[in-house]
Amino acid sequence: MKVTAFGLFANDNDGDQDAHAFLLRKKLLDGLTPATNGYRVLAEAHGSDAVNATMRKFTDDTVSAPKVNNAKFGYYVEVVDCGLPEPYAVQVAYSG
Repeated sequence: MKVTAFGLFANDNDGDQDAHAFLLRKKLLDGLTPATNGYRVLAEAHGSDAVNATMRKFTDDTVSAPKVNNAKFGYYVEVVDCGLPEPYAVQVAYSG
C-alpha cells in the first residue's frame, strides 16, 4: 500500500490560529532509546484564513515515505487545535 494524500476537514473561522493534522509513522517499543527514534511526520494538513460556518478540506499531497510498512512501524494521526477552528475529520487516501 502507498499513501497518496492526506486531508483535514475543518470549520476554520479563526484568522490567527489553525487546526493541524499530522500523519505520523512511529516505531514504538518498550525501552526505545532515544524516544524519538523511528518517529517521522509523513504529511501535514492545516487550516488557513477564516471562513465562517463552512466545512473546508485542507490537503497535503506531498507524502514523504509513502510506502506503508506495517511490519516495522505503526501509523497514527495527531490533530492539534489551539484556537477556535473545529476539526471534524481526517482522510487518508491510499492505493495498492
